[in-house]
Amino acid sequence: MNLPEVLQSALREGLIGVSQGYIFAANLDHPLLMDIFQQAIREGFTNAGLEKELKKALKPATTVNKKSFSLYRGSIQSLMSGINEQSDAFRKSDLEAFLNDLRELSTVVEGRLPEAIDDGGPAVEAPKKKGVLLQ
Repeated sequence: MNLPEVLQSALREGLIGVSQGYIFAANLDHPLLMDIFQQAIREGFTNAGLEKELKKALKPATTVNKKSFSLYRGSIQSLMSGINEQSDAFRKSDLEAFLNDLRELSTVVEGRLPEAIDDGGPAVEAPKKKGVLLQ
């Protein structure tokens, strides 16, 4: 399969079923694939529920959904975990390219700060996967 490594790992670990792996594989170009994957891990979707979420996520949102933003943060946590667990499996050039992508992401986020709605509240903790130690 052409699934991202984190999805392949989830398949091997039994976090998602083979049929769900096929559903994800059929939606590799979905803009929220990794967010929905994180949600599926947390909530334990059925196959029908997974397909429903994938379709629902393509509909234009009419309001800001704070939960979806926490999914971005959860994806970052998942990336950190994957890199920590497989640190010996990466080439230096791949890690350097990834670091450049993260710098670009940081620039985008910093650029959005002046436009962001100030809700006056504290930052929300990112969801953490049980049993994963992040360094």
